Amino acid sequence: MDALLFLSFPSRLTGVFAAPGAVGRSLASQPRWLGALLVCLILSVTSAAAVYLHPTGKKLILEEVRKNASPAGTKEGASFFEEHYKTAAAFGIGGDVVGTTLVLLLSATLLWLTFTIIMGA
Repeated sequence: MDALLFLSFPSRLTGVFAAPGAVGRSLASQPRWLGALLVCLILSVTSAAAVYLHPTGKKLILEEVRKNASPAGTKEGASFFEEHYKTAAAFGIGGDVVGTTLVLLLSATLLWLTFTIIMGA
């Protein structure tokens, strides 16, 4: 039973589906958040990059920018954005990563506080 308390991250990741009880006991005895955070960040970067860097995603984003370039409907904002699309994509991908990290940390903190208050740990 002691071996179950010290599962590696890959074992925990696959064990969530195969043996959720063992993973729950392992997390309860030794909570580690870095691996989960890294997985979420990798998924976030991958999904954002898929949208921003794929030709179809780029086309859809540029169409929206052209449509909504300014309240007056001028094209200066759209042409500027097209010229600087790589920078905008980098900020979009980076923003997703920072946003996801902050949301995950805030959610985890709120859950931890809730369970600490309810269980009185």
